[in-house]
Amino acid sequence: MSERATPGGPRVLHVTHLTTGRVAELVRHYAEEQVASGLEVAVASPATGSLSLDVQSAGARSLHWHATRRPEPSAAEARELRRIATRWEPDIVHLHTAKAGVAGRGVVPRNRPTVFQPHVWSFDGVSGADYRRAARRDRLAAKAADVVVCASQSEKARGVGAGVLGTPITIIPHLVDLRRFYPKERTQARIELGLPLAVPMAVCVGPLTQQKGQDLLLACWPRVRDAIPEARLVLVGEGPAEHRLRAVATPGVRFVRSTDQVQDWYAAADVVVVPSRWEATAWVPLEAEATGRPVVTANVGGVVESLSPASTIVNPGDVRGMAAAIVRSMSAGWGPEDVYRVRTFAESRSGGAPRVLDTYRRLLRKLRMS
Repeated sequence: MSERATPGGPRVLHVTHLTTGRVAELVRHYAEEQVASGLEVAVASPATGSLSLDVQSAGARSLHWHATRRPEPSAAEARELRRIATRWEPDIVHLHTAKAGVAGRGVVPRNRPTVFQPHVWSFDGVSGADYRRAARRDRLAAKAADVVVCASQSEKARGVGAGVLGTPITIIPHLVDLRRFYPKERTQARIELGLPLAVPMAVCVGPLTQQKGQDLLLACWPRVRDAIPEARLVLVGEGPAEHRLRAVATPGVRFVRSTDQVQDWYAAADVVVVPSRWEATAWVPLEAEATGRPVVTANVGGVVESLSPASTIVNPGDVRGMAAAIVRSMSAGWGPEDVYRVRTFAESRSGGAPRVLDTYRRLLRKLRMS
């Protein structure tokens, strides 16, 4: 039975099985912006994590979807999602990640527009049979949608290369919460974190994994220390590669597992380093620039498409080039005018949520005209 007693709307149903991390943050932000724009918004997600409470605080409905973190949706998960959609009766369905995309196939009548946003393609970083299974999952999710939202031209190109064809693809860059990530005086951030005030410091934020490339950063770090003996490196995050990374870490390297104060770590840095082997559109360099900090990043995926000209780009896996870029960034100095320049650029790239709303409106207009 539908909960929609009287005509109204537009009603939006966001669907995600991820309730923590970047995808959940983006869904929360979409819900917050869309409620403020007068839409009725609901988010179907598991009850774990903070997303359910966050969307309720934003004025949206939280609908519990008992989905696991496995990438393949089960028949039971798809049936439950269909029941949720039947009761909520949305005008637009926005499916986040391939799991929701596949589970959401046919959950509402085809006269209800569907948006599929992969965030990261399932096939990124895998090969062989795993690649074929993941690419099939992404193709199925895209085929059932009216539009696919990608964060960069690079992400779109990878999707097309994997056979995601026939469904229109629109580019909407990832947005950053500019209220959370904002310029903060470096000395103040270091005092709050209990750090030395004067030593040059590089910060790398992200899960400790093969993808994120912290091993490459550790391999280049002795070269940085040769040039700047007092330099420090802080790896903020945790993950399956932590034990291996700790085993090869050299002097001047610190591990911080908690990311509760990640914005302060950005602010405390002289340079933020992104040594990833592959990415879609990484969040870390965008957050670092919103905080007013210089970035050294590998040229992978769509990372560089959203960054200011102040960022330094190196070839993937180029340990010598990365070390030289870090040394140059630490030695160049970074004044208030530099902070202002990259922050202003970050603000100019923050229109993701309004562009999602524009996408909804175009789909609804097309439906009314058909």
